[in-house]
Amino acid sequence: MTRGSGHRTYRAEGIVLRGRDFGEADRILTLFTPEHGKVRAVAKGVRRANSKKSGHVEPFCRCAMLLSQGRDLDLIEQAETLDAFPEMRSSLERLGAAFYLAELVDTFTEEGGESRALYQALVSTFVALEHGADVDISCRWFEVYLLTINGSAPSWSACVGCGAAITPDTAYVYSVDRGGLLCPECAHLDAAARAVNPAAVKLLRLLAREPLSRLVRLRVPREALDDTHDVLALAIRAGLEYDLRSPLVLQRLGLQGHGG
Repeated sequence: MTRGSGHRTYRAEGIVLRGRDFGEADRILTLFTPEHGKVRAVAKGVRRANSKKSGHVEPFCRCAMLLSQGRDLDLIEQAETLDAFPEMRSSLERLGAAFYLAELVDTFTEEGGESRALYQALVSTFVALEHGADVDISCRWFEVYLLTINGSAPSWSACVGCGAAITPDTAYVYSVDRGGLLCPECAHLDAAARAVNPAAVKLLRLLAREPLSRLVRLRVPREALDDTHDVLALAIRAGLEYDLRSPLVLQRLGLQGHGG
């Protein structure tokens, strides 16, 4: 059975992006699913000590669910954990990254609609974090993927001023207004453009063309990672036109390199 086909119940796999307490024992959850995109659903009685669903609908769990359609909120009838990502959740650094990635997905996606590719990218990133992948590389890869699939990724292949191909060891600047890199001859087109470390340009191009599985052990100079973080944070903010909340929390925890 599928959601929206007239049936009262449907099955879905999903990742819990966030939740908030509702009433005395319930919790309203925002789920991200491959078939139905973002879904808001209530888990009744989940905060009671004897609830059978409580351990299966924690934030960032990947679970299989049976849901009933509702007028405003769907109802989670059954839930079974497929992957709780215990190692990711036991590390403050990795948990902070999970909060950030979940907020990115929540912010950039709408309710309803198929989101298989982005869902698989989120699962792949959580799996990588679970198995010890570099947190910065994992977050930067997901940011590039999200911007690309959303149609708002900056251009990393050619100068957005003259169209010349990007070449190694050239002093490029990143222009938010023009949506990409400007070569030295075109840098004057945007006085607000920021310089980008050549190693960061290489990393951005690598993130855009390689799967995360080939990058998880990549060693990158700190300056290049910081530059890549800053460029992608500008690109994300340009797409949203407001600031995300989780990077502020990460800054207070001393994890400011991971979020946007």
